[in-house]
Amino acid sequence: MLAIVAYVLVSEILVGAVRPDAARVERIMREFDAIETGHAWPGFDTASVPLMLYDGERTWLRGVDAWPDGFTPMGDVAVFEGRHPVHRANTAADLDGTWVATFELRPDTGPDAFRRLMVHESFHVHQNRAMPAHAEANEASLFTFPTTDGHELGARRLEVEALRRALSTAGNERRAWASRFVALRDERQAILGEHEALYERGIERKEGLCEYVAWASVSPDATREASPRALAADGMRDRAYWTGMALGRLLDGLRPGWQGEMVEDGTLHLDAMLAEAVAGAEPARFEDHFEREARERARSDAAAEKARRDALADAFLASPGWRVEIIASGPLWPAGFDPLNVVSMGDGRVLHTRFLKLQNDACELDVLDHRALTFGAGEHPLFNGVSRVVIAGLDEPAVERDGRSTTIGVGGVRVRVPADAVTIGEHDIRIDLPE
Repeated sequence: MLAIVAYVLVSEILVGAVRPDAARVERIMREFDAIETGHAWPGFDTASVPLMLYDGERTWLRGVDAWPDGFTPMGDVAVFEGRHPVHRANTAADLDGTWVATFELRPDTGPDAFRRLMVHESFHVHQNRAMPAHAEANEASLFTFPTTDGHELGARRLEVEALRRALSTAGNERRAWASRFVALRDERQAILGEHEALYERGIERKEGLCEYVAWASVSPDATREASPRALAADGMRDRAYWTGMALGRLLDGLRPGWQGEMVEDGTLHLDAMLAEAVAGAEPARFEDHFEREARERARSDAAAEKARRDALADAFLASPGWRVEIIASGPLWPAGFDPLNVVSMGDGRVLHTRFLKLQNDACELDVLDHRALTFGAGEHPLFNGVSRVVIAGLDEPAVERDGRSTTIGVGGVRVRVPADAVTIGEHDIRIDLPE
């Protein structure tokens, strides 16, 4: 009965029928705690995970030892007016030394999807606390992944199809399609650099395991197909959520007890475990016309992706409105960004479409819910520092001077720099930072 009541309650909140208060939020969280996860992953209990929930107006928190500054206790939860600075997305975040799972209530998220999301992000907290090696993936490699290589893209898409066929079959046929996946993975390993290959496997373990646990706990009988984003040229990271989940489901039958092995050994990766499980199996073969057409289409799509990125950069730079441009003699360093919402443009350029935080001794830049184009200062487009940032298409910013510093802000964009570094034009602000 509790699950039914909470399910209806979450439905009403998500469609905006009621405004959450402390009692309702507590009921949502109690219902979440009742989700059974132990069968999906040994030692994982949702009730042990601190939660932070943003409802569009206020931030709710439960499960921490002491309420942080700014939170007002209301029973078993506490409330913060507005979005708390730690809450940037659906993710796991460090709140004063405690890992918390953070969520955002959105009207376009159905109840089951929201429950899966809560399990997914809560499992990130479990990873960080109990299996820190599983929470590691060097996001720097996302920016150098060969997303416009037609050969790589063709093999990547065929991997998805091999996994899909393996999941839809059984017995020897399942083993054969799993073996085809392994062969395709070997083909792609020869194309990828060492860091890019390790990054992909790391995301499959970090995000894919969260997807596996979420679906196994909330929707165990549901069939989830790979999303169109997983097949996009720039969808490698999105794809790893699905491939990691699919590899886990295959290992359930082909290597029972694999979860416990991963808990004990932080060096294990899902694709390698599957390769051991199907060693000696003859790989299945795609129909000749299917594989030929898939690889040809991938080459065409890779070329189109490169052209799209060039056009996207040109259109952004030509956006009407105000423009803020930062030229840094000494590099600006990334202090935060959203890896799900970036486009690596080539030639050292990265378009950040949601969140970016850069800083050095002379500058603090925070961009939320707006686009920013960065230009790399070194070999890597982001992690060797940034030499130039452009934020275009803005409403007129507010400029406030305080002694020797100037703060420029509009919407979710805020930059604090030395006062003498700022030049204001008719519809543009140029900031020249000293070394």
